[in-house]
Amino acid sequence: MNYHPQGMHTWDAWYWPAGDVVHAFYLQRKRPDSTRTDREADSIGHAISTNLVDWEELPNVLEPGEPGSLEDLTLYTGCTFENEGKYYLYYTMRSSTDNGLTQRIGVAFSDDLYSWSKYEGNPVIVPDPRWYNGIDNPAQWGIVDCRDLVVVSSPYDDGFYGFYAARIPSEETPEGAVIACVYSRDLLTWEHRPPAFAPGKYAIVEVPDVFWMDGKWYMTCLLNNMCGNRNQFPGQPELTMGTIYAVSDRIEGPYVEQEDNILLASRGFNGLSCRSLIFKGERYVLYTQTERLPRIEGGQVAVGSIATPKKLQVVEGKLGLFDSDMLGKRTAVALLGAGELPVRSESRMRYETGGRWSEVDGRLEGEVRTSWCRYSFDFKVDYFILEAIVRLNQGAAIGLTFRQNAKGAGSAVLFDYDRQMVTFGDIPMFRILDGRQVKLIHGIKYHIKIIAKAEYIEVYMNDLLILQFVSYTEAAESFGLLVDRGSGSFENIRLSQIVESDVDE
Repeated sequence: MNYHPQGMHTWDAWYWPAGDVVHAFYLQRKRPDSTRTDREADSIGHAISTNLVDWEELPNVLEPGEPGSLEDLTLYTGCTFENEGKYYLYYTMRSSTDNGLTQRIGVAFSDDLYSWSKYEGNPVIVPDPRWYNGIDNPAQWGIVDCRDLVVVSSPYDDGFYGFYAARIPSEETPEGAVIACVYSRDLLTWEHRPPAFAPGKYAIVEVPDVFWMDGKWYMTCLLNNMCGNRNQFPGQPELTMGTIYAVSDRIEGPYVEQEDNILLASRGFNGLSCRSLIFKGERYVLYTQTERLPRIEGGQVAVGSIATPKKLQVVEGKLGLFDSDMLGKRTAVALLGAGELPVRSESRMRYETGGRWSEVDGRLEGEVRTSWCRYSFDFKVDYFILEAIVRLNQGAAIGLTFRQNAKGAGSAVLFDYDRQMVTFGDIPMFRILDGRQVKLIHGIKYHIKIIAKAEYIEVYMNDLLILQFVSYTEAAESFGLLVDRGSGSFENIRLSQIVESDVDE
C-alpha cells in the first residue's frame, strides 16, 4: 500500500530497477512521536520492492556531512543512475554556513545499490554563470538553485544529459525559474548548456523527470502556489499544486508546454515528487501523497507516503496517469460484482428526496426533478475500490457516494455537468474540497472509479487519474449512487475490499 519508513514521512523519492528488484531512494521527516533520530531524518532513505506496492525498508544510504561542510544540512533530491556496472547516486548539497541558500549537486558511488561512498571531488555540478544564477551572481535574496538532478543517456552518442532546477538572471522571480541542461561523457564532469525549459512564468519549476515516449521527449516538473505565484494552471485557477509536462523533439530541448498539460494536480498541498521508471516493460509513475496532522480534516499539512503506482501513457496526444490495476489484482473480497445490483438500504437524511429508481436491463436508473437523490447500499469497509459506468441523460450531476453514516452524511465524488468538473465534497453541504475541470457531455457513458486506502483517495475517469487527495472520514455504514436534478443510469457497479493483510499500517 502507500509506503513510508517506520516512524517517518517520505518526501521526494526516485527509483532504480535492478533485475527483479526496484530500489527507492527518498527524503524523509520524522512523524509525531517518532523514536527515529534527527540525523536519520536528514539522511536519504532506501527501500526495495518487487511489485511497486509492497516495500521493505533498508538502512539509510547517505547522511549529511560534518558540521561546517558544504553538505551539513538535510540532503535534498537527486537521482540514481547506472553505467557499466557502477551506480551513481546524485544528491543536493546544502550548508549551514549560508542557511542553505546555496545548493550544489554531489554524487556517491556503489557497486550493489546498498553500500555507498561519497565522491571526494564533490560537488560535481554548480551553476555556470554564463547562463544561470550561481555563487557569484545569486538570484534574489542570495538564492542559488541547483537541485533535483535527473540523468538520461544521450540518444546521440555515449554521453549523458542531466536536468536540474535552476534560475536565470531576472527582475522578477517567476521570470527566472528554469530547468537547466548539462552534458557529460563520464558522469562526473558536466558541461552546461542553455536551459531546457524556460517558461518565464512560474516561481519554481522543480523535481524534473525526462523520458522518451511515443516519438517525443517529455519533461515533467512540479509547480505550487507556496513559492510565490498563483493561477499557474491554465483554465483551472482553483488548483494550487501539480505536475505539468512539456514536450520537445530533442532531449536537450527547448521543451514547450501543450494545451491542458496537467499530469497530476490538487486544490490542496498534495502530489509531490512525480518520478517515473520502467517496470516489466512499461513506464510507471510514483509520487508522494501528503497528510494532515493530527490526522484530521483541515489539519496541519505534512509530507506523507509514496503512493501506489500509476501507468504513464500518451492517449490522443495527451500524457496522463492511468490506473495500473495493481491494487485491483490483489483485492480478494468482491463485495459487489459486475452485473450484481446492490440492495437498497435506508441510509438517508430526514428531508432527503428519494427519487425514482428502477432496474432496467441489468442497470439502475435514477430520476429526480428538483433536488438530488441517492440509492444507498450497506457495506462498511475502509480500504476499497468502488466503480461504475455512469450516464447522465440530462441534469446537473451524477456520481458515487461513500463512507455514509447512519444519518446520511458522508462523502461524494460527482461528475458536475453544470461546472464541467469532477469534484470531491461532503454530504449534505456539497462543499468542493477538491476538484478539476473536465469536459462532460450528456448521454455519454463514463467509467468512474474511486480507490480508497484509508485516508488516501484517488478518483479516475475512464481510468485516467483526475483527483488525488486525503480525507479522514472513517468507514461508515453505506455507499451510494447519486443523481442531481436529472436522470441517469449506473451499470457494472462493483465494490471490492482491498485485502486487509496487504495494508501497511
